[in-house]
Amino acid sequence: MKMAESPDTIGRYEILEIIGKGAMGVVYKARDPNIDRIVAIKAIRADELAAATDGEELLARFRREVQTAGELTHSNIVTIHDGGQDGDLHWLAMEYVDGPSLDKVIGDKIILPLQDILSIFVKICSAIDFAHRHNIIHRDLKPANILLTPDWEPKIADFGIARIASSTMTRTGVILGTPSYMSPEQITGQRVDSRSDIFSLGIILYELITGERPYLGDNPTTIMYKIVHSDPVPPESLNMTLPNGLSGIVMKSLSKNPEDRYQRAGDMANDLINLVRSSPELSVATSRLDMPTARFAPGAAGSFDTYQSVGAPRAEKKKNRLPMVLLMLIVIAGAIAGGVYYLSTQSGAAGGGEPAGNGGEIAAAESITREITVTTETEGASVYVDGKLQEGTTPVTLSLTRPEGSSALLVVEQGCYAAEEQIAFDSSDPLERAVELKPKVRRVALDSEPSEADVSVNGRNVGKTPLDLEIECGGEYTVVVSAYAHRSETRTLDYESAGESSDMMVALPVADPGTVTFRGAYPVNVFSGQRRLRSNVSEIQLPPGRHRLTLVSRRHFLMREYTVDVREGQSEAIDLPQLGVLSVFSRPAANCVIEIDGFRLTLEEIPLRQRPVASGSHQIKFTWGDITRSGVVEVPPGGAINVLGAREMEEITVRSAANSQ
Repeated sequence: MKMAESPDTIGRYEILEIIGKGAMGVVYKARDPNIDRIVAIKAIRADELAAATDGEELLARFRREVQTAGELTHSNIVTIHDGGQDGDLHWLAMEYVDGPSLDKVIGDKIILPLQDILSIFVKICSAIDFAHRHNIIHRDLKPANILLTPDWEPKIADFGIARIASSTMTRTGVILGTPSYMSPEQITGQRVDSRSDIFSLGIILYELITGERPYLGDNPTTIMYKIVHSDPVPPESLNMTLPNGLSGIVMKSLSKNPEDRYQRAGDMANDLINLVRSSPELSVATSRLDMPTARFAPGAAGSFDTYQSVGAPRAEKKKNRLPMVLLMLIVIAGAIAGGVYYLSTQSGAAGGGEPAGNGGEIAAAESITREITVTTETEGASVYVDGKLQEGTTPVTLSLTRPEGSSALLVVEQGCYAAEEQIAFDSSDPLERAVELKPKVRRVALDSEPSEADVSVNGRNVGKTPLDLEIECGGEYTVVVSAYAHRSETRTLDYESAGESSDMMVALPVADPGTVTFRGAYPVNVFSGQRRLRSNVSEIQLPPGRHRLTLVSRRHFLMREYTVDVREGQSEAIDLPQLGVLSVFSRPAANCVIEIDGFRLTLEEIPLRQRPVASGSHQIKFTWGDITRSGVVEVPPGGAINVLGAREMEEITVRSAANSQ
């Protein structure tokens, strides 16, 4: 029934009743006679606005910041239909939500199953993510501003003090919002970005799952002090039935430092979706509310105000852009009217009107039935279409009937980020869709003592410490850290043990050496690469591990590489080549330079007579000015070889000692 002070009409709308009042504004339930649709109208008197002491400041604040306030078109945001001026009334017509606010549900102690709470909340995150993508920060999120339809679909209302993220008009030190749901940066008057809304979301979720607000006090000052300086009791301490992980999601969103919170509302939604998938007690199949189509991907890296939203926005309609001042007045009306209206719990509308959103609807377009086959690399992923959980898991074939257009396909698998794609209903031809699910990744900062140790993961070398390891959900990683002269250490990591953010320091103990013995009739010099380890030795101690050694003996013309695996406290042996005898002559002897295996003979060594040398192959080179003669000779163990290099001969002459002259 209309109250006495209610006008009969505002604009073309027939006023039915008052459903909310504020200091200078009123919210009416009304009917649009053109399309027989029930709407809600916020109205404010121009003379009351002019009389307000801060009217000019409000005008300056909102003139630029609310230019797009009426253009947020999302299934979980109250839609603005129209606006105008009727005499001394400035008014805004919006979607009528035939249901209570979330605040009323909480106040009336209505108990909702946890899976229903999470389903509602993920959709709220979807709407906020969408608003952030359009550079709109709500700044007054609270249960009173979240309305519920008869089907328990949430609708976010009253962007009355919303701020355009790129605007500079909001002054530092000006506090806007409701104390119990404000972020620390709002209270302290600091710059507010989209992460402030995430703090408010955390407070709302805390209250929904525990029945208590995280920050309590006898007055707003006490509450605001606690928000800035105190940590709340973890939800799991108040409700021991909560599944593992939910308390952590809430506490992360309530971090004092915005850098430590979820950086995007979509990230919070993703964690909640995956929590539901991994918790049998929260199976969405048993819920009367389906999880929404939600996979939220960040926009530009490092930006907290720009988003690529892939939630569930409605198809955008052609909008009539209102004048800038009118938009300002519309938002002021919402703010002054209290930011929210309590809607009638009576279904239907007075005077024969249809429920909100149904009046004047155009008949549904002709439907198309299409068979869709959805596959993933690993089997067992759940599939949602337009927010409805489908029977079966991947690979799965669905028979779907939809009006011509497109539907949202969401694929969810535990340990992976949810993936969303669009399905076109423009043909009845079967469609196959292979969906790529990217596993969640956590990073572990690995270091060692000593540093610059070698690191292998599952047998593959990945570098030296310090380095970052990427740990994918569902994988198991064997990490081996090793360093010269130290014992290797092995660690096994998986996604859970890696934690949200983890540092790992591995201390490598000094290893006891092993011994390598060189068995032969002569000592050797031992090199590792270009580094000389020992000289003229028949054994050497080395740390455990694989070593590539070069053994050198100038007198015996030995330079050979060996690979040996040294074990801690154990002995290994390398057999040196046996000796043979080599003699080398040149003709003419004068002005001849002789090299054997790269070693240049001294004048005292020419000619080389009966020299014990390592058996095996040797490269011998003779040089007279610009004339060179060379060849490879094979010295047998215990045998003797004579070599002659003559300038007048193209090839060197090689004879065994038994045949030499």
